[in-house]
Amino acid sequence: MPRQDQSDLSFSFDCFGTTDIILEVATPGNCDRHPFSLPEDPPVRVDILMQSCHSNLEKEVEELKENKQAHQTIDQVTKSSEGENKALKDQVEQLKKEIEHASRTLEQVKKTFEGEKKALEDQVNQLNQRIDESSQALKLENTMVEKVTQEKVLLIEELKTREELSMLAPYLILPNFTQLQILGTPNAG
Repeated sequence: MPRQDQSDLSFSFDCFGTTDIILEVATPGNCDRHPFSLPEDPPVRVDILMQSCHSNLEKEVEELKENKQAHQTIDQVTKSSEGENKALKDQVEQLKKEIEHASRTLEQVKKTFEGEKKALEDQVNQLNQRIDESSQALKLENTMVEKVTQEKVLLIEELKTREELSMLAPYLILPNFTQLQILGTPNAG
């Protein structure tokens, strides 16, 4: 193989998937691919190709590490999110329990209030009934007082009438009285 200038040569080095090294020989009129075999005087050193491949491998390893870190971060975020979701669910469950307890307490308070309200209404009804009874008794007593007062007035009038009659008695014309008695002269003997 005649010695070529380095500018006329290019190498294709596939680091993944194959162990063959392909040498592209660029000649002015011919472009052939030949399996790479190291000539006695290679135009380009293989260590440069290996260094390039190693550099690419390092980049890919870094990318894989970054991807792994990203996945770990995603996993941590997911776990954290799941933890937060669980905490929120627990809070919601706790709030539900508190609401149920408050509802039960409110129902008990309502029942107690309704019982107390009914008891108070019964007391008010009893007091109203007593007031009605007292009013009836007072009316009856007032009626009795009026009757007594009327009877008293009648008695007083009757007494006055009797007094007047007793005063007039000597002057009244009654049977079997003498003329003198009729005239109002007292009987001498």
